[in-house]
Amino acid sequence: MRTILFAMILMTIAGGVFSQTGAYPDSAAIERLFDNYFRDYIKLNPEDAAALGLPAEWGYQYDHGALNDWSEAGIKANFDLSRKYLADLEKIGLSGIAPSQQTDAKILAWFLKTGIEGEKFLYHKYLLDFLFGVHSLVANLLTEYHTISNRGDAEDYLSRLRNIPTRVNQAIELIKAQDKRGLRPPVFLAERFIAGLEDFRNAAPAENLFVTDLKNKLTQIEPNDSADIAKFAGQAESIVKDKIYPAYDNLIAASREMAQKADLAAGLWHLSDGDKYYEYCLKFQTASTSSAEEVFNRGLEQVAMIQGKARLILDSLGFKGDKSFGELMNDYRASCRIPENKDKYYFPDGPEKRQMILDNYNAVIDFAYSRLPEIFKYIPKTKVAVKPVPEYKEQSGLTYYEAASLDGKREATFYINMLTPMMKPNTWSLTFHETIPGHHFQIATQQELTSGRIFKSLIFLP
Repeated sequence: MRTILFAMILMTIAGGVFSQTGAYPDSAAIERLFDNYFRDYIKLNPEDAAALGLPAEWGYQYDHGALNDWSEAGIKANFDLSRKYLADLEKIGLSGIAPSQQTDAKILAWFLKTGIEGEKFLYHKYLLDFLFGVHSLVANLLTEYHTISNRGDAEDYLSRLRNIPTRVNQAIELIKAQDKRGLRPPVFLAERFIAGLEDFRNAAPAENLFVTDLKNKLTQIEPNDSADIAKFAGQAESIVKDKIYPAYDNLIAASREMAQKADLAAGLWHLSDGDKYYEYCLKFQTASTSSAEEVFNRGLEQVAMIQGKARLILDSLGFKGDKSFGELMNDYRASCRIPENKDKYYFPDGPEKRQMILDNYNAVIDFAYSRLPEIFKYIPKTKVAVKPVPEYKEQSGLTYYEAASLDGKREATFYINMLTPMMKPNTWSLTFHETIPGHHFQIATQQELTSGRIFKSLIFLP
């Protein structure tokens, strides 16, 4: 009976495929294109593949011990890949594919075309960036995305450590190219970037972030061998001391040279073609065709609207008068700090403070989940955890969200910075933004509803 039922299911599926192929003759071709693009992309960008956490059984091959190639040839290869697949999309067209395929083909075409348009702004993106510069990207890759379940994973970790000097040297060449063109970040960004490099560099090799991270991950494997752990840690320590630290010394020197020529101007307007780059960023980040002026004016309207609503709340709390909005907010914040109000608005100092903060955020997430059925038909199955920001990132002041890996080894996480905890009332809006119904809800839904077209996991849809 089960055999007959299974055969009937297969016949039904096959009939649907044959029917779709007849009605849409290019359906198979566009599905191959979607899949081939993803395969070719992750071969060029193994860091992106690691961030996704692809299950091995899905069969997507890439070098787990490699880093992205920031050389001139590597950058060109990525743009050439985009041009190739954009041309292939145009050859297939839309008339011979199903409606859902048309939507995804348009998404991919927009992503590729808009990326290609950014080639002329290759050197405009600041590299002396403490959030998304080479150090942050590599550190995040190894400590967050590179999971270790066996000896092979540990070998790949060491391979990536060996590749860091090359990646750093590629960044140095790009920094020099930026400097030559006068495309420098404001001095305060450069100084913060350099400070992060120096903090990393000044640790003794045995206490280096990568060495301790590797050891910690190896100790969590069952069974673990202390001699084997010591062997891997010793190799990592040698790579850090002999290869990575000298490369970082060169990066610090190149960054200082650029910083000496930087000024305090923060806006892109001070860069050559900065206005055009700003317009491009608006397009790429929002998919909008609005001009910078239109976006700015819309922002003014939204701020006025929000401040109007906030004034009503401030008025109900007793903060009234003809004062400016900023003055009213200063009065409100001052009232929060007086002794009789402090516990209401701030988490009290003490040994329980960290857990109180985490419990607070978890309670907000639970509340948001309880209200989702009232608004959304689809609720993602992937849950989100709340954890403290890793110690090495605390000085950045960041509180941020990381999506779950597709293989389930890394849970979706909302990271809370314990050095700079927010006031209790502000935790609600931040949690809604980062988790439910914000980034986590969007990304988890996108991951779960890819319709088998995994390339969409590469695109943060605006």
